Amino acid sequence: MPTHKLALAIIVPPLLFVSLACGQIQVSSNAGTITISDAYTTTGLDEGGQPLDPTAVFDTNQDTIYLIVLVDSPSPVRVGVRWFFEDELISDQSSTVQGGGGWWWLTPPPGEAFQPGDYRAEVYLVEDAIRTVNFTVAP
Repeated sequence: MPTHKLALAIIVPPLLFVSLACGQIQVSSNAGTITISDAYTTTGLDEGGQPLDPTAVFDTNQDTIYLIVLVDSPSPVRVGVRWFFEDELISDQSSTVQGGGGWWWLTPPPGEAFQPGDYRAEVYLVEDAIRTVNFTVAP
């Protein structure tokens, strides 16, 4: 299987408590409450960095798949994303971001297309997955 590339940016401090309510994930830390209110894939971003065409199914000719993660935090926090094709980890990155959230993207190797099949992106704080977003690339 070809190697896929991923770029991302996100957040998280030391954790004390995690709760899930109405699709939101809240984490209490010594810096305050961190809320992950949504995470989804999209076909692109407009000139202002806003998501276009949120979807969970992509064509094999899609050149980039974006993951949007909406985060509310009183201070910068460390968040990560693990991208999988089928059950194989193809990328794992993390970074520190300010509140509001961030977006990451996945591209196939240069000159290649996405392989058809099931993919997933796991959003995590520290080492524990807090949200999994499933999507498909179809011929």
